[in-house]
Amino acid sequence: KNKMKDSGLSQEELLRMQLAAAFRVSCHYRFFAEKMKQYPKDKHFFISTDTPEAVAKLNAMPELAGRVHHLDSQSCTSRTPECMLFAAADLHLLSTTSELLTSRWSAFSETAGRVGAMPSTNACDEPEGGWIMSGPKEPRQAQIVKYLEDQKFPDVDAVRKAIEKFG
Repeated sequence: KNKMKDSGLSQEELLRMQLAAAFRVSCHYRFFAEKMKQYPKDKHFFISTDTPEAVAKLNAMPELAGRVHHLDSQSCTSRTPECMLFAAADLHLLSTTSELLTSRWSAFSETAGRVGAMPSTNACDEPEGGWIMSGPKEPRQAQIVKYLEDQKFPDVDAVRKAIEKFG
């Protein structure tokens, strides 16, 4: 089943969400795992994610086994009061760590780093030279499509359609 189609969002809203596809793909848990593996074997990690699959996949990696911890939020992926309590607990725990591996696109990560006044490292992938964030839109649009193609993203055409309509 396509979760996006079952989300209750209009076709236009679904199309707009496609514009963030490259940034979501570039912050996939596999990029965090590569950074985490570079730390000494006695280093443990507390992770906060809205993707339950990421927890399972990180814990399944032999190099990280027993080193990845999280709050079991019962797969909270909405903004119910209960889920917001889990988010607040995650934020507090992240803000008390010694260092953060963050997503540049996450206000949640940024907030934890600012509250804890700790160093952070962007764990996301980027095209060589970084993302084009200013200037004419055509180079940025081409960069997004190329990045998704390089990452073998399954629905580059949907992103192209979103770029044509909104980009």
